[in-house]
Amino acid sequence: MTTPTRPFPFQDLPEDIARSVLEIAAENLRGAGLALTMVCKTVQAWTEPYLYRHIEVDNSAVAGRLHRTILSHKRPQIFALYVKSLSISHYSSWNAILDILDLCTGLNRIELHEVYMPQGAGVDVGVKIGKRQVWDKPRPKRLLLPASMFLPERMHFRCFNHGQEANPIFTNVTHLELLCTAETLTSWTWSTLSKLTKLTHLCLGTPPSLESPGLAEQLLASTISYLPSSLLLYVLSMPFSQYKPLSSTSRPDPRKGNPSKAVRQWLDNSQQLVEGSSGLDARLVFAVDKCHYDSCRGERWLNLVIWRYVAGPEARHDSDSGAFWRRAEAVVAGRRIKECHDDSESF
Repeated sequence: MTTPTRPFPFQDLPEDIARSVLEIAAENLRGAGLALTMVCKTVQAWTEPYLYRHIEVDNSAVAGRLHRTILSHKRPQIFALYVKSLSISHYSSWNAILDILDLCTGLNRIELHEVYMPQGAGVDVGVKIGKRQVWDKPRPKRLLLPASMFLPERMHFRCFNHGQEANPIFTNVTHLELLCTAETLTSWTWSTLSKLTKLTHLCLGTPPSLESPGLAEQLLASTISYLPSSLLLYVLSMPFSQYKPLSSTSRPDPRKGNPSKAVRQWLDNSQQLVEGSSGLDARLVFAVDKCHYDSCRGERWLNLVIWRYVAGPEARHDSDSGAFWRRAEAVVAGRRIKECHDDSESF
């Protein structure tokens, strides 16, 4: 005679062990967090901090569900306490994004991915920084934004004592990535960069294009004299394309010109900039998109740069995990070691 199996008596576990198990599940199992919040009020209180710790909005469905949850939640104050990271790469509803920001005032990281929003296009002026005060609430340490999110009078790094034109969102920033178009490059007051006394990591990026090395060169000339003394790393990102390069067997469309010629021109311009800037500042590192970095490994100057993903989930993960910054840090650390070695040999 077989004894009937009894379900695992989860309710018999000590409360601290049961809570730890559920917290780990909410943090690490995709979809588990939401399900656990519906078990009971006690489990909801245990798991909500993990469910909402990092919010990623990468499609309209997620944006819609999150918006409804925030507006209908019986304790909306939890979002200021629990949400520490907000990553957005889908912009179907800016009103939803602004409502989310309005409640998530305790953010340590804000990232707006995959959008440059050139002046006069891509986003309504009514939602820009300087027009909506909701942007002045958070004080993140890590920030990734298109420069064109700012109204013209806010295109600077002054955090205090500037009346209504101050940018308090920069107050505590240690890691900043600003995505710049040709228009924002010339409009930004780069001399105020020295005001960011807590800044340790800076990346200025350009849109993927044939002109990216030229824009990077302009950014370098505009900023190199104003880097704060706190800065440990300065990356200039100059991607050519967010897509994979054409293979040698692909037949180019004659209406679009010769893609291989365009890539060669971009490579030549990038090489000239990288080699010409060698020794300018030990903290300076250039970044190029991974697909062209991989396809042109024979280029010796590429040993002086790092690669990065330009768009897509890989780019978001690369940023979220900090891998992008670590690759750049390794380059700077290698230079420091070489300098120490050269100095020791000179004695």
